[in-house]
Amino acid sequence: MADIKITKKINNTETETSIELLNVNNTDLELAKSILDALNQKQQAQETDSVFKTISPEPYTIRRIQECYISPETLKAAIQTKTLDKVIMPYDEIDITLDTGEIVTVVCGYSSPHMARFVFKDCIAEIAMFDEPTNKDGYYHSKGREYVLHNIYPRLPREWRDLIKTRKLVEKFNGKKFEYEDTMWLLSSTDVFGLSTDNLWTDLDDSFQLSIFKKDKQRIKTYQDAVVSYWLRSISQGTTTHTEMVNVDGTDGNGNVKSTRGIVPCFDIG
Repeated sequence: MADIKITKKINNTETETSIELLNVNNTDLELAKSILDALNQKQQAQETDSVFKTISPEPYTIRRIQECYISPETLKAAIQTKTLDKVIMPYDEIDITLDTGEIVTVVCGYSSPHMARFVFKDCIAEIAMFDEPTNKDGYYHSKGREYVLHNIYPRLPREWRDLIKTRKLVEKFNGKKFEYEDTMWLLSSTDVFGLSTDNLWTDLDDSFQLSIFKKDKQRIKTYQDAVVSYWLRSISQGTTTHTEMVNVDGTDGNGNVKSTRGIVPCFDIG
């Protein structure tokens, strides 16, 4: 086994480190090299930290985005062991390649030990919510629902579709309460803004405000690099022609259901 002798000399403000390898054979060479690299990196980090402290006696907080890799198999194992919230957390982003070759980014909006909710980072398309100028048939019969279920969900890789769990959605239209299950859906007003205090919308399912949408600027989304308004699946109360939406500045609004706006799909894994 290799022996490593480390000697440090301090001359005024500079520290000189000398490293001597003893009894190194071919088997130990790679191990010794790894140790030396680690020591060099540590010393460089200490020197950098010393520089910052010299420049600013009261250092400022710095945050860095750390890129790493995760696989559907890892997520599946975390679901099975009920440790998913240790693996994926709100604001985490994952790039997924659709079968068209397009790369989409999804953001974790919520996670628990056994499930996580993902939201597309930006709009996937721009469409009208309904063909006819009326919202009377609810989200269930909307073009928005049809588009994400038939044009987006099937484009996801098989290993992601295997992770996705259906979600029960509940709404009331034409005087009747409807319950149904979808694998993918659009954001609701409650997802984005929380419960309405003045009854502008009424979401009957298990929606709650996602932590990634607490501020207006966090709700802003783009389509083809341009900031756009986008549809929500919540039907506007007190009108037969409008559906709720997010304005370009991240505030809540509503628009005529035949107008064209962005759409943001969501899905759960678990």
